[in-house]
Amino acid sequence: MSDSTMSDSLPRVLGVVLAGGKSTRMGRCKSELLHPGGGTYLERAVERMKSVCDEVAVSLAEESDHPPDASRPGDLPAEVHRVFDSQTDCGPAEGVARSLDLAMTLRCSAVLFTPVDVPRLQAAHLNMLISQFAAQPEKIICAISDDLSATKPLQPLIAVYPVQTFPEIVRLAQSERRGLYRFIQNSEHGTVALPADALHNVNSPHDLPS
Repeated sequence: MSDSTMSDSLPRVLGVVLAGGKSTRMGRCKSELLHPGGGTYLERAVERMKSVCDEVAVSLAEESDHPPDASRPGDLPAEVHRVFDSQTDCGPAEGVARSLDLAMTLRCSAVLFTPVDVPRLQAAHLNMLISQFAAQPEKIICAISDDLSATKPLQPLIAVYPVQTFPEIVRLAQSERRGLYRFIQNSEHGTVALPADALHNVNSPHDLPS
């Protein structure tokens, strides 16, 4: 099968790098951390998304919520969309909701999300999620750790969300209990097992490679 035939059979997906966190435990903007493979965490995450998705965006905190010393990524390529939270302190659900809204505008059928702070995640892992979504387009497709001892193996921020979930995610973001983990557990979803090492996120200086 040719590459063009394979790409024609896959859904049109918006890839979104979630970079709106406050990086409190890290003490500095995680987007600007230097990636072991070169460039910053944000640059590498965006390039990874560009290799597998039709459109790419970065999800950020409110546009007006950036004093000069705040955690804020640097300049982004012109072709990368910016998605800003419409409310403060609503957690990742707000970024997911705003990204789904953009996906509908761009005529994408789903959004593939990854956090900015998973440096070992590979494009091949993301393609596995997209392929599974192509087979089950009515479901959220979520990465799950292959470590059976993991306390919370489900990865709601490394997942493909169909645009049909937009109303539910908006309600979730506006509610008092905004956890995406519980939301996915209680929703019809599929999973793709990925290596625990690839799913490891960098939350504090202690997590950085030595």
